[in-house]
Amino acid sequence: IHITPYEAAGGVNKIVNIPRGFYNRMYKVSIPPGAWDGMILRLKGLGKPTPDLRNGDLLLKVIVKQPW
Repeated sequence: IHITPYEAAGGVNKIVNIPRGFYNRMYKVSIPPGAWDGMILRLKGLGKPTPDLRNGDLLLKVIVKQPW
């Protein structure tokens, strides 16, 4: 997820598109205030299924950069 330094300081809600097989899923992700570059967000239960048929976790890396 790419965010600006202003969004990192104040927190932001983003909608991300995650491809999974032949279809795409849209998720609303809440990034907390004080996020830093390289921070890992864990979305519990939204990842690929494990061999025991439970859903895994989806990990997203936060990248803070200027928009220009």
